[in-house]
Amino acid sequence: VNVVPERKPAPREVFDDATVTELTGVVRGPRDAGLQIWLKVQSKDEYLSLGAGDKIDVGQWQGRVKSVQRQRAVLESEDGREYELGLGEILSNASPVESGG
Repeated sequence: VNVVPERKPAPREVFDDATVTELTGVVRGPRDAGLQIWLKVQSKDEYLSLGAGDKIDVGQWQGRVKSVQRQRAVLESEDGREYELGLGEILSNASPVESGG
């Protein structure tokens, strides 16, 4: 009797869209609604237009836009940590904001 071990397929790695999502612009929102950021999700060829308070759910990155300035945005992850994202930067590479305390 030959026993052949069952072969299980290797787990597939899930692609993280946040690794190819770039902050491409900061624009004034409609009717003076404040500044908004444009994120390009390159893997899906789509743009997200988000303002302060809007939820972000891109790949492994979940949180919200905390504030938007002329050349950058401050994002808050689900665990409450803050990150800064500048024009031309990739979402997954957002820089942690150092707390001064």
